[in-house]
Amino acid sequence: KDFYLGASGLGVDLQDANTETSLGDLEAEFDLGYGARAFAGTTLLLDQLRLELEGSYRENDVDKLTNGASVGADGDFRAIAGMVNAYFDFDFIPLVTPYVGGGVGAANIEADIDAGGVNLVDDDDTVFAYQAAAGLSFDFLPLVTVFAGYRYFATLDPEFEATVGTSFDSEYESHNAELGLLVGDL
Repeated sequence: KDFYLGASGLGVDLQDANTETSLGDLEAEFDLGYGARAFAGTTLLLDQLRLELEGSYRENDVDKLTNGASVGADGDFRAIAGMVNAYFDFDFIPLVTPYVGGGVGAANIEADIDAGGVNLVDDDDTVFAYQAAAGLSFDFLPLVTVFAGYRYFATLDPEFEATVGTSFDSEYESHNAELGLLVGDL
C-alpha cells in the first residue's frame, strides 16, 4: 500500500437554487465561486484503485433573487464537507494517468442572504453529500503528481429557517474545475 497527501483549488459554479417558500417560489442565482480540498489516501489493487478521505470548502456569493422580478442580493452560500472517495486510475500511458471516481459524505451548507438591506436568512443545515470526478494526473517528479479535473458535487436539499421564522428547503448542486498537487507514490 502506498499513501499520499494532497490539496487542490476549485473554481465553483453553483447552480441556481429553486426554493418554495410561504411567499412563493424563489430562485437564487450565484456568482462563480472558489473552494479548496485537502485529502489523504492510499492505493490498492495493483495501484489502480485509490481510497481517500477528504475535507473541502466551497463559497459562492449570491448574485440575485428572482420571484417574478429580480432583486439584487448580497450574501453567500458556503459548504464544508467531509467525504470518503474511491478512484480508478487508468494507468496505461506513461507519465499521464486518466482517472474517474466518486464519493459520499456529509456537508454543512450555510446560507447568509440579504436583499434590500434586510437579512432574509442566516442559517445552516448538515445533509448527505455526494460527488463524481474525472481528470488527468501528471507525474511531475518521482513523488509529486499534478492533476486537473472536473468534479460534480451536490447534496440532498438543505433546510433553512428564514429570519421571519418560516422554514424552507433549498438546493446545492455545483460543477467544479480543479487543479491540485499530491505527494506520495501512486
